[in-house]
Amino acid sequence: MVDDYIQISKLNDFIFCPYSIYLHSIYENFDTSTYHSKFQKRGSINHARIDNKTYSTSKYIIQGKDIYSQKYGLVGKIDLYDSKQKSLIERKYKITKIYSGYKLQLFAQCLCMQEMGYQVNKLCFHSLVDNKNYPIAFPSGEDLNFLKDTVKQIRNFRSKDAVLLSISPLKCEKCIYNNLCAFK
Repeated sequence: MVDDYIQISKLNDFIFCPYSIYLHSIYENFDTSTYHSKFQKRGSINHARIDNKTYSTSKYIIQGKDIYSQKYGLVGKIDLYDSKQKSLIERKYKITKIYSGYKLQLFAQCLCMQEMGYQVNKLCFHSLVDNKNYPIAFPSGEDLNFLKDTVKQIRNFRSKDAVLLSISPLKCEKCIYNNLCAFK
């Protein structure tokens, strides 16, 4: 059932702050200008070429492909897949650190692509600002367990559980829902 699937983008959001998933569900039908910061606006602009499949004209580059995994109950989109190099590429505006949530998303995308019959030999983040690539190792057993555990936590999360969260002021400062959050 489609309702049972979790969006891959929610993995990073949940790791950043589980309560943001709840706030996102409330505001997802609103105009994004009511809650998006300049960072999200810039990300949306940079992502438009992927979403519109106009980033590359190369026949080897698959862009913005819908993906899913029945095994893990995940659904989402990839940024780029180079079918010649068998390389899965996640683009970010500016990479200063590879966060665990970033990796979890890329791992989930890889697992979806493999389940859908695509061969993936390389995983990589691409930083748009400085045009740098950051190769990532394939998920270990520990990474897969972390993915499964995170998916399970998302499925079982209730907004009232947020009071049990340890809140990070640094994360809150960067959160797009900062002004709306009752837990900061």
